[in-house]
Amino acid sequence: MLTIAECHAHIAPLVDAALGPQGFVNVRPMLWVNSSAAPIRRIFEYWQLGSGLSPRWGYSFDAVPHLAGGKPKWHRTEKSALLDAFVDGQGAAHNLSYIWGVDGLLTGMPEKVHAAIAQAQAFWQAAPTPAHVFAQVIEMAEGSKQRHMQLPLHMAAAMCHAFAGREEQGRKELALFISRGKAKEEAVPKLSDIFEGWLRDGYRPGA
Repeated sequence: MLTIAECHAHIAPLVDAALGPQGFVNVRPMLWVNSSAAPIRRIFEYWQLGSGLSPRWGYSFDAVPHLAGGKPKWHRTEKSALLDAFVDGQGAAHNLSYIWGVDGLLTGMPEKVHAAIAQAQAFWQAAPTPAHVFAQVIEMAEGSKQRHMQLPLHMAAAMCHAFAGREEQGRKELALFISRGKAKEEAVPKLSDIFEGWLRDGYRPGA
């Protein structure tokens, strides 16, 4: 069985060649970030799924915190970026296996990596402006059948609803984020303040 570092050494050249010219930077093993539209960052990554690797792609928002130990934490830089809303590319067409060594990993790897990247690019191209991104995230939250697997999506959707002036829907997503994320009691007012700020200030690209 290969280590993640060994897998990365084989996968990274393919991803770098395809996404590097578009402004993506490999900030840590298996994760690439494009900060050209910050505070909205695009992410492409491979994550461990049992004995394999599965691609996923989406957005990291500087304005959206995550929960760590039940407390809100920020990921506002290129190096700390995390997926707040993502498409899970899990499936036979994209998954890679590292349990059978290098030969197993390399079998069909270029085709699978390029197919995943093509789907990710189509996803991002469908949202050329922040308003499109926010609508895309709301659609993901409303239509996802695996919402329990995407806790950060609730907070991202709360932000997007707030920016669109849909306060009631935003508060519902915030409540789900707090309950499902098991936010500590002292963290709830902080998260509520963040939401109120979104309602009050709206989207500020330079913030």
